[in-house]
Amino acid sequence: MRIISEEGLDARVERHRRASTAVREAVCALGIELFPEIVPPSRYSPTVTAMRMPNGITDSELRNGMKEYGVYVAGGQGRLKGKIFRMGTMGDFNFRNLLGAISILEGVLVSHGVINKPGAGVGAAVEVLFG
Repeated sequence: MRIISEEGLDARVERHRRASTAVREAVCALGIELFPEIVPPSRYSPTVTAMRMPNGITDSELRNGMKEYGVYVAGGQGRLKGKIFRMGTMGDFNFRNLLGAISILEGVLVSHGVINKPGAGVGAAVEVLFG
């Protein structure tokens, strides 16, 4: 069993917070709506970001398109199936993985004509992670 120090735990929590903020900023820069709409004092989770499926692409097109490049995103469940998708920001990943996933999301969106030019999402995430 691996024991994490308080400083190590704090660093891990901060990594998850920064990663989830980077994902949210990236998808907003791509014109994707977060789900649900949060009203303060509520906050989004640092472990997963849910967002509405953009117009012009289906759930299977988006998720399978990303899966072709080794990036797995979750779909909605129950009444949200096909309406939202989710990206996790907890566990065994690093910022390089995160930026790669956002880049692949942009590529899939470009290939389906949802966005015209890639880069806005990755740029927004870089600002959060390194700015």
